[in-house]
Amino acid sequence: MKRSGCSYPSWCLAALVLVGQATATEATREPFGNMADGSKVEAVVLRNSHGTTARVISFGASLQSLTTPDASGKQANIVLGYATLEGYQKAPQYFGATVGRYANRIARGKFTLDGHEYSVPVNDKVNSLHGGTKGFDKLIWTVADVKHDAKSASVTLKVSSPDGDMGYPGKLDVTATYTLDEDNRLSIDYRAVTDKTTIVKLSNHTYWNLSGEGSGSVMDNLLTIAGDAYLPVDAGSIPTGKITPVAGTVFDFRTPKPIGRDIRTGTEEQLRNGRGYDHNWVISRTQAPAPRVVARVEDP
Repeated sequence: MKRSGCSYPSWCLAALVLVGQATATEATREPFGNMADGSKVEAVVLRNSHGTTARVISFGASLQSLTTPDASGKQANIVLGYATLEGYQKAPQYFGATVGRYANRIARGKFTLDGHEYSVPVNDKVNSLHGGTKGFDKLIWTVADVKHDAKSASVTLKVSSPDGDMGYPGKLDVTATYTLDEDNRLSIDYRAVTDKTTIVKLSNHTYWNLSGEGSGSVMDNLLTIAGDAYLPVDAGSIPTGKITPVAGTVFDFRTPKPIGRDIRTGTEEQLRNGRGYDHNWVISRTQAPAPRVVARVEDP
C-alpha cells in the first residue's frame, strides 16, 4: 500500500489506496468546521468518473451538496445547503439533514405506545416536528466507514440515542449510508436497532433545485407522483384521518405537471393549510411490493 501526501493525517483515512488497483470512484475525508465546544465536524466527498460529486457532513448526517452535469455537460449543485457550518447553526432549515427520531409531526407532542403515554418536545407551534428541539439533524454523527471501489463510493455515519432521549422510549442505534455509484445514482440506506418497543421514522430532508442552486424557482419543474390518494391535513399540518382520492383535485400528479400550476390559486383550503404541498400521498398498493418509481421530478 502507499499513502498519498497529506498534511492532516487524521482527516486522510480515505487516502489509502491499493497499488495497481484502478478505482473509478473516490471517497475522501476533510474538515468542515468546529462547534462552539470544539467538537469537530467532518465532510466526506464521494465522486464518480462522470463528474458527479456528493458531499456529506457529519452534522446531522446531511447531504451538503450534490454537483452533477446536466444533459449538455454543465456542472451544477442541485441541492440546497450552507457553505459553512455556521449557516447550519444560525438558520437551521433541515437542509439535506437526516431527521428523526420521528420525521414529520406528532400532534401536540404526545403519543401512546403499549398503553403508556409519552410526551416529546413541542417545537412547531403545538406539535413536535422532526424529533423535537434536538433531533438527529442537530447531532454530530460519527463517520463509521468510508470506502470506494470500481463501482461505487460510500460513507456510513452512526449515532446513538439513549433511552428517554427527547422523551422517546428505548435506546436507538442508527446508521445512515450514502452511496454514489457509476450510474450516477445517489442512494441513502437508514437502519435502526432498539432495545425497547418504540416508534421511529427516519428520512432525508434535502431540498432540490434541478436547475442548480440559486438559479430561481422550481415551480416549472415537472412532478409525477404515483399516488391515487392523499391525506388531508388540519391547520397545524396534522393528517385528519381521511384518505381522499386525488382525481379532480390539485393533488393529482399521476401524469406530469408543473409543481406550481395550482399552488398559488388561493382557492384550495388544503394548500392554505399546508402553505403549499406539505402532504402525504398514498401510493397505490395494487402493484407488487417490489421497489419501483413512486415519484419523479424533471427540469424541462
